[in-house]
Amino acid sequence: MKRNIIFFENIVMISRLYKSINVWNFICIFIIIFIIPLIISFKLLDIGMVDLSTPIYYDHLDGIWTLINNKVLYDTGWILNAPALGAPDVAHLYDNPAAQMSALHSVIMLCIRPFVSNAVEMQNLYYLLNFPLITLSSYVTCRFLRINVWISCCVGLIFSFTIYRFYMGIYSYLPNYFMVPFTILPPIWILIGKLNTETPNFLFRMAVSLIIVVIIAITDGYYAFFTLMLLLFSCTLRLMWSPKQFLRHGLLSPLLIFALIVSSLMLQMPLKHYRETHHAEFVQNGKPIAETTRYPFEAEVYSSSLKILIAPVPPHRIPMLGRIGQFMIDTSNAARRQNIGYSTALGTLGSVLLIGMFIRIFFSILHMSKTSDSHRINALTPVVQASTTLALFVFMTTISGGIGTLIALIYPTIRAYERFGLYLEFLLYVGGAAWISGYIADKKGIRRSLVLGGTFVVTLLAIWDQTPPALGNRDPENRKLFLAERAYTHKLQQMLSPGAMIYQYPFSEYLSNSPYYGWGDNRHIRLYVHSTSLRWSNGASKNSPVDLWHSKIAALPIEQLLREIESVGFSGFVVDRSVMPPMEYDHVSGVLIQHTGQNPLLGANGTLAFWKLPHLEYRLFYDADYNAVDRIVINNSDTVLEEIHRGNLSRMVDPKILAGLLMQAHPSVPFMLSRRDHPELFMDSSVTDAGLGIKPIASTLGLRGDVICSDQMVHSMNSSVPIALDVRNRSPFEWRINGGPLPITVGLQEVDLQNGKRILLDPGIRAKGSLFVSPGGLARVTIIPNIIDIQNKIPTDVRNVVAVFSLLQEGVSWFGEEKQNGVCRMIFSRNL
Repeated sequence: MKRNIIFFENIVMISRLYKSINVWNFICIFIIIFIIPLIISFKLLDIGMVDLSTPIYYDHLDGIWTLINNKVLYDTGWILNAPALGAPDVAHLYDNPAAQMSALHSVIMLCIRPFVSNAVEMQNLYYLLNFPLITLSSYVTCRFLRINVWISCCVGLIFSFTIYRFYMGIYSYLPNYFMVPFTILPPIWILIGKLNTETPNFLFRMAVSLIIVVIIAITDGYYAFFTLMLLLFSCTLRLMWSPKQFLRHGLLSPLLIFALIVSSLMLQMPLKHYRETHHAEFVQNGKPIAETTRYPFEAEVYSSSLKILIAPVPPHRIPMLGRIGQFMIDTSNAARRQNIGYSTALGTLGSVLLIGMFIRIFFSILHMSKTSDSHRINALTPVVQASTTLALFVFMTTISGGIGTLIALIYPTIRAYERFGLYLEFLLYVGGAAWISGYIADKKGIRRSLVLGGTFVVTLLAIWDQTPPALGNRDPENRKLFLAERAYTHKLQQMLSPGAMIYQYPFSEYLSNSPYYGWGDNRHIRLYVHSTSLRWSNGASKNSPVDLWHSKIAALPIEQLLREIESVGFSGFVVDRSVMPPMEYDHVSGVLIQHTGQNPLLGANGTLAFWKLPHLEYRLFYDADYNAVDRIVINNSDTVLEEIHRGNLSRMVDPKILAGLLMQAHPSVPFMLSRRDHPELFMDSSVTDAGLGIKPIASTLGLRGDVICSDQMVHSMNSSVPIALDVRNRSPFEWRINGGPLPITVGLQEVDLQNGKRILLDPGIRAKGSLFVSPGGLARVTIIPNIIDIQNKIPTDVRNVVAVFSLLQEGVSWFGEEKQNGVCRMIFSRNL
């Protein structure tokens, strides 16, 4: 009987959310929650004037990364494996956990997928859908806290149009924060004692809280962590405030913390398993790779401050406020190495509420020594106090040098504490809404109507203040470029068969400082967003076997690179002219025109150039590690023999041995030659890759060669005329001079007096020129005497010196380690 009574009490509690709401009120609430947000968002984004199949935000950094994730989701049904990227292999996107940890967003977008024609539309529609979703979740949260119906609607409207939502719009997870309002319910209930076992409807609130923490755990990694912090803070504070009561009736509250952590860890299991089975992708030389390692100082970089929180946004509707905001941000950034943005600014209303929170705290401290204020206490006072307490904690965590930066000393994985400002904003709204609701609870007539009317006016002004003007027309040039790239990619699809592989030049990898694109740029994978049937070379996960293979072949001369990519089946070659120096493009274009017999197909405003590659009558298949060829499939023996005769065979196959095998027998085609049956046929990659400057040359191979003085033997120290040095390669592998992270180069080893006494050792002078030297071949590099600046590095009374130039591999093999290598000894004189 008692259980039945509790069950019906829970039903009554839910019904109170809609108590005294007649049909007309329900219609009004429905319009406010669902219709008005869509109308405002459609107006702001110019829906109807703007093509929803083009992205609202199209930048070259995280904006493209987001589009790529959603394209993979649209194509494959999930976000961890991308068959169309990282050709000739498959890209495994386990190196950035953000997409997996935002699983709920992906599930919802998959529900949208049947109603749209491409991934961009899916992303845009989900962004629009979140305006009413955030309004609804904010409204329901406020009603659970017994805040007035109409004020709850206002909170929902304001919170769905935050500055954060618009200026974090490049992402499809962070700005779609419809679950965030719910997450403040468990901490507030803990602080006001509503999750004590002795309180009515405890089981209902506990069940709701458990559902909330489990869902937030699969919604976003950052929001899950922020919710965990609020729960830990609330439980700790409640324990300190009333230890006996908490230990007797509140011990089930920590169950929420346990449920959140377990749910999050379960979601991370695929990522953890991949890391364990692909250890080399994440660890190098026994240490985690620097690009994916988080450091405690980053929490300072990605923290906010009081000044940034209350600063008006620079693109404000009122130009004067925009200039003030820009001045405040500039004065903050002047002291920072990395600039901070304004995505977490609170807006005018949030800033007023934040200042009001501080004033309330100050006055509360002063009133502690005065008479009681009990006459001001109402049913919602505990909610005001709890939301103020949580808001103060969030503020102390989100600012530079705050609690977040202290946590980062122990757990640096979470670094962007500026995003916690979103919680601060909602807590301020809830505190203000609860205070107003408590104030009008016993008011009737004109006074109540004036307060509610004023609240609606403030709501409209807050939305006007927080929303940017003409968002739909933002960045029209990039939208035009996006459409041009789409048309160009569709043209390529018509030229090639489904599943065809296109090599993207220049090569760039994820999270690298590309010499073409720069650090963190994602433009190298943007064409995948537009394609439906093609595969692309860029986009492999960092340090994966195919990524390392690409980095090796990208170091080759363009002529040799073409042979390598054609041998694994690439059908096309696209060049991103927008990031290439004109002289380099002219060279690459000339080679491709001669190689293919075609002029380039230009597109996307001339920024892209494409060539269709010739089809080879053989195909190489690598092993899983992409270190060695596993087999070669021959389709036409005579044609392959012609390729061998022209020197067009891949460097991974011994041409003489292959020619001998092909001439011995003529089996029916296609036929296969495997490494297992013919190990002598395939070259060892440790030899072929040794001289590319990518890794240290093995001691068993050695850097064997000579530097030869090819010019006159005596030169002026002040001359600006380049001096030529010839380099002979006596190693069994090709050299790449001055290329790669560990380049082979020619340097000034030492400067000696003519009697042989050394007066200067390795001043850091290196020869100029990037080129390849085949085994047994010669190449020429240059030095310029006045750049060496010998005359200022030696005693002034010394007139003539002998400069010794020799080979080295930077960071690996120093001068003179190969005793048999020849060196160039050249005399430099002050008198010439």
